[in-house]
Amino acid sequence: MRRHAQAVRIPTLALLLALAACQTTPPLPALSPLEQARQFGYTERDLTPERVEISYLGARQRVVSAGPTPRDADTQPARAAALDFATWRAAQLALARGFKGLRIVDRQTHVDSHPETLYPGAGWGAWPYWRTPGGIIYGPPGFYSVPYVHIQARVTLTVELLAEPRPDDLDAAATIARLSAAHPGASGPASPPPRPTSQLPR
Repeated sequence: MRRHAQAVRIPTLALLLALAACQTTPPLPALSPLEQARQFGYTERDLTPERVEISYLGARQRVVSAGPTPRDADTQPARAAALDFATWRAAQLALARGFKGLRIVDRQTHVDSHPETLYPGAGWGAWPYWRTPGGIIYGPPGFYSVPYVHIQARVTLTVELLAEPRPDDLDAAATIARLSAAHPGASGPASPPPRPTSQLPR
């Protein structure tokens, strides 16, 4: 009997340790590769030596919407953030490759939306009804459910890297500074300043 109790405790302890490890793992910053973060992040590919395609998939968000497709005003913050992170990554690439500026020559934005559960539709019959992607469900009088929709924004940029930006182009260093201030911590924790080297007396 004791052996059986001990056998039960060992898997339970392993499960608790695994959960504790998951809770202590710090979340990845917003400006992470999609391959690493999986649920959000950027991807990139070279089109020419001076032209790249940057795509950023934003984190999944939950908004209130009376229909399966939220209004543009409800998705605007998610679209703006995805554009910022895609532009930020493009500026990082420009500096890393020895370019000072960049020009966005094409931009595509897509918002994917999925109703969380049921969402209210227009009233019909004796009381309002609730629709789902697969059909219509009638609700009892007085029943109400907050209509949540999950959204995820994706922005894809075609960017030309420039040795010397013109007034209408983006300065890579200034763009990174601006977006770093607008999204604190999005690129991860700041690196600690280097320690001063001690000088021995001659």
